[in-house]
Amino acid sequence: MRNFTWIVGLFLLIGCSAPKVEKSTDFTIEGKISNCDSETIVLIKNTLTKDVRDTFPVKDCAFTLQQKLDAGGYYTLIYNKERITLFLQQGDLLKISFDADDLENSINFTGTAAAANKLIADLAKLNAINFGNPKTLYKADEEAFNAKIDSMKEVLNERIDKFVKENPSVDKEFIEFERASVLYAWANKKANFKMYHAYLTKDDSFEVSENFNDYLKKVDFNNSSLISLEMYRAFILNYHNILAQEKEEENSPEAETDAKDALDISLQLANENFENETIREFVKYSVIHDYIKYSGIKALDGILNKFKAECKNKDFTASLDEQYKKWQHLKAGNPAPDFKYFTPDSNEVSLSSLKGKYVYIDIWATWCGPCVREIPEMKKLIEKFAGKNVAFVGVSLDDTRQTWHKMVVKNELKGIQLYAGGWSSSIAQDYNVNSIPRFVLVGTEGEIIDVNAPRPSENIAEILNGLEKI
Repeated sequence: MRNFTWIVGLFLLIGCSAPKVEKSTDFTIEGKISNCDSETIVLIKNTLTKDVRDTFPVKDCAFTLQQKLDAGGYYTLIYNKERITLFLQQGDLLKISFDADDLENSINFTGTAAAANKLIADLAKLNAINFGNPKTLYKADEEAFNAKIDSMKEVLNERIDKFVKENPSVDKEFIEFERASVLYAWANKKANFKMYHAYLTKDDSFEVSENFNDYLKKVDFNNSSLISLEMYRAFILNYHNILAQEKEEENSPEAETDAKDALDISLQLANENFENETIREFVKYSVIHDYIKYSGIKALDGILNKFKAECKNKDFTASLDEQYKKWQHLKAGNPAPDFKYFTPDSNEVSLSSLKGKYVYIDIWATWCGPCVREIPEMKKLIEKFAGKNVAFVGVSLDDTRQTWHKMVVKNELKGIQLYAGGWSSSIAQDYNVNSIPRFVLVGTEGEIIDVNAPRPSENIAEILNGLEKI
């Protein structure tokens, strides 16, 4: 990846050469923390398919990390909730010190990798200062928005230029990555402007000017040399998802597109828009991965098998296989995982105690806008099926019982209302709940009918009416 010339020794005797000195493939991080209150620190290496996490001990407010490295790249160091982005190469020694109560203003780097990582920290600080409040940025009119983000991009690039002058021997690939990060962060803001501005100003008819999308002339959708860069991948996927959403709205302007149809549209657009095979495979992998994560594996086998047969990146196929396996126990016909929680009146109710009835489960939270918007439709559904052989169960993932209880009482929620308590609850884990609202339909023998059932505002009433002995 890089071309280095190393002076490995001198000819000390005629006919004798110094032994070859191999550069270490390890990197080492030594750290000292003021006001430390955690006994561990986490190092994350972000790959195309997953985050590789390693946890190291913090003893007497100090830590030492050492790992082998195939090539230079970006890492994230996490202490408590603080995150530090690092760039590390083979043989690097990086010494870090910071105050856990004021990381941004106290972080200091020394060692062979100090200069590059100081630049990363400086750029992050400049970005935070100049970016300001995202709502204010996106609520601004187009002219003010463009002026702000163009100015931000210029400030960051000037800082990189200054760094290069002060550090002429710095790794060129690192500088290319940092310049690309600035460019694609800027492009990502551009891509988001239309949607965010319309939402914040409540102007659904808002359109950008004719020349606004000229920024696309400055980006490269097929640069596989940048695929290891997180900001490049973020822009590629975000822009692709925006195009897919626009296509969905074009095809079905009056209704929300079915998840499976949305997947088909997204994969077709990936085939049409990305010429580079590496980029195209990454986008399609990401789309399928997210579909499985949030929607499950129903009706997916054909698409998944086709992608796996065509995909050359075995890490992608292995990752999808791993994700697929997480859902196999939730296939239709399998026993629905049991759960047991308390009602507002402190009565314990389990799923198994409702055997003999169909059960329609609503997994929700008070802070979830789409969840709350389904409440009126759920009330209508419960009223429509009053006296039928179906139980309606709401299971809250709120962090606090008090917040949930208050809304149950205030909104006079019907059916069986239960409190599970957060994303770590058994129902969230057992049912692979990664987003809400999530609806599940269970049969009279406790078997899964649909682990990702339609919402009350969709066609669930029709499905319920079609069940035997409802």
